[in-house]
Amino acid sequence: MKALNADIKTDPAQIGWHHILIALLIITASMLLSHSSNIINNFSQFQWEDRLFFCHNQTTIHLLWDCFTKPSLWPGLYRPLTTNCYYFFGRLLFENTIEVYHSINLLFYLINALLLFFISLRFLPPYWATLPAVLFASRFAHVEVIQNTVEFQSLLSVCFSMLGILFFIHGRLSHRKLLYVFSSISLMLALFSKETAVVVPLILALYCWLFDNRKEWKLYLIPFVISIIWLLLFITLFRGVSGYQPTGFKYLFSVSEVFYNYKFHLVDFSNIVTLNMDNIVAPEKVILYAKSGVASALFILLFVLSCFAMHSPNWILRAGAVQKISFAFLFFIIATAPFAVLYGRLYMRYSYFGHAGLALFLSIIIFEIFSYLELSMSKRKFMDN
Repeated sequence: MKALNADIKTDPAQIGWHHILIALLIITASMLLSHSSNIINNFSQFQWEDRLFFCHNQTTIHLLWDCFTKPSLWPGLYRPLTTNCYYFFGRLLFENTIEVYHSINLLFYLINALLLFFISLRFLPPYWATLPAVLFASRFAHVEVIQNTVEFQSLLSVCFSMLGILFFIHGRLSHRKLLYVFSSISLMLALFSKETAVVVPLILALYCWLFDNRKEWKLYLIPFVISIIWLLLFITLFRGVSGYQPTGFKYLFSVSEVFYNYKFHLVDFSNIVTLNMDNIVAPEKVILYAKSGVASALFILLFVLSCFAMHSPNWILRAGAVQKISFAFLFFIIATAPFAVLYGRLYMRYSYFGHAGLALFLSIIIFEIFSYLELSMSKRKFMDN
């Protein structure tokens, strides 16, 4: 185990295949242990929303060009890669066989957990970096992400978002400019998968503030420029594909309601709370816990400590540990933001990207506790000798 004052900056290119294989096996096992019954029961089933997308694609999308120029099922949105291309190619290549769609979703569910493993190498030693991925892949709250083919929107967007983050971070660590290009392409693909990927530049800006040389801040403008260009095109051009119809989303302007939504997404990370759920969308137990004073106190405490650590990282533990803990929790805040501001759409599936931050947050805390205990035992043995 690393010494307590060690700064971990492992490049994935330096990780042996045995590390990756072990991580993949453990991640797969954790996913199957948590979701096996759901996978088996729904593997040959069409969910109601799946059927809508299949029908829409059959009647509207006839050519590849249509994927980008014809409206998606839901008005006002532009997600050509996931709402049109995915079902178009599925119809051509495997005749809309539902088992194939489910298999692809499961594959990307594993890929996203493995990408979190690679991102975690910046904050944890190789074997410890498996823990965030395991926690991420084993959340019961992801039941809809697992069983609904339409959640490929989230899976692909999160995949490209994490690729964008990973390429950029390791571009900074290795000073390989080509990785910035890969990061930019990944971000663009994420935005064309689901518009909520617009938060990725904020996550990278947070990384810059906490870990990088702030004099290099101009490099971090690249993802912001890409997101702004996409946003302008979305407003002026992409929404025109669906006749500039309203998206149907309503937004919250009440701090207390946004706060409650955040607590909901924090609480549903716990498999204890989501065990034996009565509703896979928003279980009553999760709602009950989210309304509790304990959830409020916990969220406020973690948020205040994370923000404070950004400015005064040396006040407790070692500076690096506090910065990493702060980054992970604020990752959750940023990744969940597009969903926490929605009115009347409190769904556990919206926790998916944010849970990557919570998994990293909890893993860093566990690692630091073990590191501290190991160091304490080493000092005690030294004193005894």
